[in-house]
Amino acid sequence: MSIIDDAYEKALEVLELCIDPKGMKASAYTKGYPQVWSRDSMINFLGA
Repeated sequence: MSIIDDAYEKALEVLELCIDPKGMKASAYTKGYPQVWSRDSMINFLGA
């Protein structure tokens, strides 16, 4: 597996942690930003 493949897999993991029934959270950290921000949701959706 290449470094790009590893980075891709990690990026998918982070995106999955950001998923919330209301949209994409601004942070995957539990103590980060648990709110859903439209700006961050749109950036995540573009990347996804």
